[in-house]
Amino acid sequence: MSRQTIPKSIRLTLADIQRIGDLLHQYPEARSESGLMGTALEIGLLTLAAGAMRPGLPGRHGGYAEDDLAALLRTRLLPAIDFLSARGALPGIISAVPALMHGAAASSPGENHLTPDEPLFDPSAADAIAALGADFMDD
Repeated sequence: MSRQTIPKSIRLTLADIQRIGDLLHQYPEARSESGLMGTALEIGLLTLAAGAMRPGLPGRHGGYAEDDLAALLRTRLLPAIDFLSARGALPGIISAVPALMHGAAASSPGENHLTPDEPLFDPSAADAIAALGADFMDD
């Protein structure tokens, strides 16, 4: 893949320009405002590519192979996920996964280590799944 660039014009607000300047102090490896904006564009495009899977339309996942896209997203999104986790701001469905995995790993097949008052799932995870249009409590 070529890293040759082509000049493109983009319109920014004064707040965007200020934010870029502030972030450049945190990311000196970007070396310039345009380098930082290039990194931001790359992360944004990868994020958009993850959701680009409309049937019958070209450009599925932005042309990335699914395994490649997953690997690229993982390294770029983990800092954001860690940030949200440290502040207790992860969506319920993600917050419930470690608890469910821990329960599954701790129990042998057929064993139930839950107390009668302890729910099998996080109710907020059910709400998050329902918001996606997949209500797992349906008959």
